[in-house]
Amino acid sequence: MYKRFVCLLAMTVMIGCSPSSPAHDSGPTSAPDGALERDGVAGADVRGDGASAQSARPYREVVASHRGFQVDALTRAYRAILQREPDDGGLASHAQTIARDGIDGWVKTLRTIATSDEFKNNVRPAKSDLEILGALYEGLLGPNRAIDPQHQAAQLAQINAGRVADVALALGDSDAFYGKVYPFAPLDADRASAAVKRAYLGLLGRDADAAGLQTYVADLLDDNMRGWYGVLVKLSSSAEHRALAATKSATELVTQLYQGLLDRDVAAADGGAAAQLVAAGRIEEAAFLIATSDEFMGKLGVGKRRGLVRLNGRTLFDDSGELNALGATLFSAARWYKLDRKRLERQLDTLARNGFDYIRALGTVAWAGREIDPKWVDYRQVIEGVTDLAYDKYGLRVQWTIFGDAQLTAPSDSERRAIVQMFLDISTTRQEKIILFEIANEYWQNGFSGSAGETLLRELARYLDDRTPILVATSAAGSDCSALNGAGITDVGIQHFDRDVSQVDGAWRPVGQPWSYQFCNGPVAGSNNEPIGPGSSVACESDPLRLVMAAVATYNAGLPFYVFHSRAGVGMGSRCGLDGDQDLAQMPGIDAFKAMKAYMPAGSSGWDRHAHTSSSNPLILYGDGKALRTTTDGAQSGCMANLASTKGNAFVAALIGCKGTVTLEARYDASFKVLDPLSGAVLQTRALTKGQSFGLSGLAAYVIKGTTSGTTSTAACTGSPLSILQCHRSKYGTPMTDAEMLAVVRDSARDFNSASVPGGPYGILKKATGNNCAGYSCDIICAGQGSSQQQWDVLVASNTPTWGSPLPGPLRIDVCEIQ
Repeated sequence: MYKRFVCLLAMTVMIGCSPSSPAHDSGPTSAPDGALERDGVAGADVRGDGASAQSARPYREVVASHRGFQVDALTRAYRAILQREPDDGGLASHAQTIARDGIDGWVKTLRTIATSDEFKNNVRPAKSDLEILGALYEGLLGPNRAIDPQHQAAQLAQINAGRVADVALALGDSDAFYGKVYPFAPLDADRASAAVKRAYLGLLGRDADAAGLQTYVADLLDDNMRGWYGVLVKLSSSAEHRALAATKSATELVTQLYQGLLDRDVAAADGGAAAQLVAAGRIEEAAFLIATSDEFMGKLGVGKRRGLVRLNGRTLFDDSGELNALGATLFSAARWYKLDRKRLERQLDTLARNGFDYIRALGTVAWAGREIDPKWVDYRQVIEGVTDLAYDKYGLRVQWTIFGDAQLTAPSDSERRAIVQMFLDISTTRQEKIILFEIANEYWQNGFSGSAGETLLRELARYLDDRTPILVATSAAGSDCSALNGAGITDVGIQHFDRDVSQVDGAWRPVGQPWSYQFCNGPVAGSNNEPIGPGSSVACESDPLRLVMAAVATYNAGLPFYVFHSRAGVGMGSRCGLDGDQDLAQMPGIDAFKAMKAYMPAGSSGWDRHAHTSSSNPLILYGDGKALRTTTDGAQSGCMANLASTKGNAFVAALIGCKGTVTLEARYDASFKVLDPLSGAVLQTRALTKGQSFGLSGLAAYVIKGTTSGTTSTAACTGSPLSILQCHRSKYGTPMTDAEMLAVVRDSARDFNSASVPGGPYGILKKATGNNCAGYSCDIICAGQGSSQQQWDVLVASNTPTWGSPLPGPLRIDVCEIQ
């Protein structure tokens, strides 16, 4: 219902109206980001003769007639003011008002919603002034939009005086609002370039020149949909267009628009809206009508991230910036590319539309009727084709899991080496299209069992890793990550976490499993590669809330990869009543990840981790009124876990497995928002002082985002191990408190890992007994688990940094919590 669309037949077109001003009953007294609206769109002749576009109607008046604007604007208004999604009846009624009255209709509608009985009786009494203001900013201007400090006091005064509608109008009829609502999405340089090229054909009847293309692509990227309207205005007001239009009839101009923008002639189903606009002298509006349609947007390809995917510690990034990677199992992608291309493209389209970043595909498999055979004569072309199709058309990268059933598909070592070489060869010109190479799926049952198989697995991984900058992994490692990943031969640790739901935490237990990865002695960065999902084996999960929180918990646990693992993606028999051929679009929860991608901070897998027991977790979790008590401990009101991540003073907390009333206490002065994990809607806005508590109820999981005034993480130190220790020690006085000593060892271990200090990954020692330093050793940095564990005493007399050989045995072995 909320998908941006333009229906040419149903469009109400404003013809013959003069520009109008919004009817503000009492007028807003403050507005963020400057003037409420640009009066017009200044244009420049595409050939540089200085022609202007001042005759064009302002963007806000034109866009109000578009169905896509009406739906997006109303959805934002409902979320901001009524703090819920719009109902179908309200959406239809208010959209009709905006379609009829244009921007005046939008202003009237916004005031109507803000003065409604529902708001006054149901929303306002339960919310503080600050919560109301925060919801208005986030609902109208975007999920991460902070309150403007310059206007905060005045706006809070208006809200306190009962003038919520005035604040809503100041935000909802502002320059900032029109820059955000009804976005040109997705938008990247490729799509912008494709759009501008079509605009040249539609309005000027020629290909774009290099200078004009560069200018207008920049305009579109800089100002989104409003910038796109500006581009069309500038082209249509140019001397070149005016000269061309003088030689053509209105019908010919409309035909040129359709041919240039949509590659086709006008059809009866298009209706006459564009023709009416051209006849009225508003060809820029006709172009905007056509060039915002789904048909037009579908011709631009998909937005895609750019550049090689790399790692910095636990943070994944490419040329487009940091990311938390969201993948989906699509084991049969290669087979479908060869034999059922339409089916493959349906899956890729579903993933692209729902915010996914990559697919996990098998390179070989011997499943009867689903084989992917390296002996196919076109095998190389198939692998190349999947990689190119996924990225070039759908913006999805590929994680190639090279071997499944290697004992059948490539039984000899030489065959396996040849296949790995082929993947290496095809990747040399496709490095930005491949997110990860995984040598084998569950190696022990796919041809690499026993010591000889493990040795070959490691050899193949090292061979790849030494020859490509693409990230490389071996296979799912189980509990001993070092067995497959020792000596730093791979970049990413693969984990298939336990799906057991029979224990005390029940269905929420698999959601929290990624937290255990830090205790697995392998690569610092990990992948939640086959989590429980709809139709997975052993146990399945179809609850969208648990599926989304599994991804959130994965990133907060420090793993930058999460894979949605479903019946449709696996292609084998399953549980959950999902047997038979399925499409990803039929999978429960497939559409629940898009909001999560928007509210989770990019690259947060690299932030500092804090379990609910950590003395630096920004929020203290209570169960049955007792601090740090969880439902796992038997609490009847509380949560299974509070898994937090922090960077500087920013934090994100994932509360999972909650029931009853959940009580949390602020460890520091903090300002934050409580989010519905499925929609990203703001449930509460809080500003607490240290020691203040608040309650939550109604959901089984929450995401909390905000900032604190306390220090939850520190800036990185670099150099040698001793230099890193000295750097962190210098931040505190003498003597240090327990919390400061813990900060020194914790932050030093983290920076050891970021600097790839040999002998790691490093962590802090979780003591079996004792409460000093929050239950950790105050002066020990460790590496490894069990009998292979090493420990370093790094603070002489709990004060002076030192670094040298590890402590001699015998040692008391405790859990080394990798940082």
